[in-house]
Amino acid sequence: MKIKKILIVFPIFIYSCMTMRLNYLTIPELVTKQFEVKEIAELSDLNNQTIRFDVPNLDQAYDYQNCLSTKYFSFSYCDKTIKENILRLPKLSNDEYYYIGGRKGFIYFNNEYAFVHGKMSQNIYEDGYLQFGFPKSISISDDGLSRLVTYNKPRKDLDDVCYHEILNKSYDRYEFKQDCDKVKKTLKFHSMQRVKIPKTIYIFIHEKSPRSFEPLIKQRMVSVNGKYNFLIELSTITGERTEKPNILLYLLYPPAFIFDIITFPIQIFVVPFGKNALG
Repeated sequence: MKIKKILIVFPIFIYSCMTMRLNYLTIPELVTKQFEVKEIAELSDLNNQTIRFDVPNLDQAYDYQNCLSTKYFSFSYCDKTIKENILRLPKLSNDEYYYIGGRKGFIYFNNEYAFVHGKMSQNIYEDGYLQFGFPKSISISDDGLSRLVTYNKPRKDLDDVCYHEILNKSYDRYEFKQDCDKVKKTLKFHSMQRVKIPKTIYIFIHEKSPRSFEPLIKQRMVSVNGKYNFLIELSTITGERTEKPNILLYLLYPPAFIFDIITFPIQIFVVPFGKNALG
């Protein structure tokens, strides 16, 4: 009979007031934090399916979402158990020093072609799968501040589409101004050369603009690897760590057990304290 009483009382007081509080306090806490990305030290190819971004000067107490799946194109926490089949990709270089045949131009990050010309003072990165697709031809002005872009005709019964665009220096992109047939004849344009380029990983590190929802790019980096071709934009990286409870809390269990045993009748029968204690 005594054994039955012990078996009944024991599981009850384990979930009584003080012990229950201690159980909550001694549960490890998962801490998640966002860290600013200022630069990428190097890129590694893990098992031909994951790209690891090594970000310097991060808190080593955290695990980071610095691995990109080349299949699903999503970030995840890197598998630290991978020790083999790790290929270091070509060193990242600053876009400022990135030239194609000694020239700069319009680079399409999801295409293996670019339009280059000596009149370009900087590289401009664009999507090759917009409304009219990849450009048929591009001509650049003498000062490099405007261009004429011709696209293949959208339908067989229509003509090719041509737009006159001007450079928005704040965001390093060309924006529509008017149709080509409205451009002044006095403006001089030069045909750009279309060239094939090797597959390249493009990384844009940006910050949030205080006046706009659109990010401002702080740094552009490229890794000409010949295997992967995509653009990644980064501003922060997610890190997480497990925060263990203070070890001194475990010393409170003996007095908590004693307290719960002594006050057990009160915790059970006094309302509303008893209801709160038992959930």
